Amino acid sequence: SALVVVLNSQGQIVRFNTSCEQITGYSFDEVRGRYFWNVLLLPEDVEPLKAAFNTIKAEQFPNKYECCWITKDGRYRWIVWSSNVLLDYQNEIEYVISTGIDITDRKRAEQKLFIQHAVTQVLAESATLSIAAPKILQAICESVEWDFGELWSVDSQTSTLRCVQTWHSPSLAAAKEFAAIAQQTTFTTGVGVPGRVWACGEPIWIKDVSQESAFCRTEIALKVGLRSALAFPIHSGSEQLGVMVFFNRKIQEPDADLLQMMTAIGSQIGQFIKRKLAEETLQQTMTLQRAILDSANYAIISTDLNGTITTFNKCARQWLKYTPAEVIGQTTPIIFHDV
Repeated sequence: SALVVVLNSQGQIVRFNTSCEQITGYSFDEVRGRYFWNVLLLPEDVEPLKAAFNTIKAEQFPNKYECCWITKDGRYRWIVWSSNVLLDYQNEIEYVISTGIDITDRKRAEQKLFIQHAVTQVLAESATLSIAAPKILQAICESVEWDFGELWSVDSQTSTLRCVQTWHSPSLAAAKEFAAIAQQTTFTTGVGVPGRVWACGEPIWIKDVSQESAFCRTEIALKVGLRSALAFPIHSGSEQLGVMVFFNRKIQEPDADLLQMMTAIGSQIGQFIKRKLAEETLQQTMTLQRAILDSANYAIISTDLNGTITTFNKCARQWLKYTPAEVIGQTTPIIFHDV
């Protein structure tokens, strides 16, 4: 089941076993004699590896390493390799024999755990959604190696989605232009990718935005260099609270595991939003209650069933000369005097 590839000293493929054919979708005849960096590697990895292969010496050749292969249908597979070199009579590299194991499933499992941990930690450390949002977008983008993230929130007054936060990879040069347009745009239910997710409550994966007629920002996305899109709902139970959208500069095949993971994260963020909204509502109620009590022209003191003081209004403070810090949380006898 191991992958076996043999390269000559120039980096051309001279052996390509059945496991390689099954993993990549390429037959041996399709890759025979081709430079392996022109067939299987990510574009950003080509030049560095090509230069290293042409300058490295036999004693320097890496024995173990990981790399990402692109399959014929555009999927990514992570392979861990063990390599050995065969030398010619001049002690120069004649062939490189590499044996590999596909570790893509393990990588995805590690990725899933990392994202879940990162999002959980951000939510635990953040007092509000405005604080949590950019950190969540960054954590997800960096974990799954996507380039741009957006958080859209439901505006109940206008029944639209508004973009409240974005994050982008530092290497995405034109990201500010794309972010500015998002901040100026609203979506109604069923319109655009955010609106469609809002309407159906299900995640959407777009392999190539240039081929998606329902995508409303195709021109600017292609100008910036964004090709794939992934969107999923933020919800609490059946209530839709918002949508998160992520973009990648590469054309990405739909990943069912990633979709499932993002759906779970959307529910987690939704629960956080509902909890914070409940806390804000409670705080507003308590503030209003204090204002009403303090406006009374008579002393008001309330306790729980155990006699612990919970409310001590302005008039009570003036008459009894206690501060709230001295009596709140204390039992009522503290304010009674012997007669």
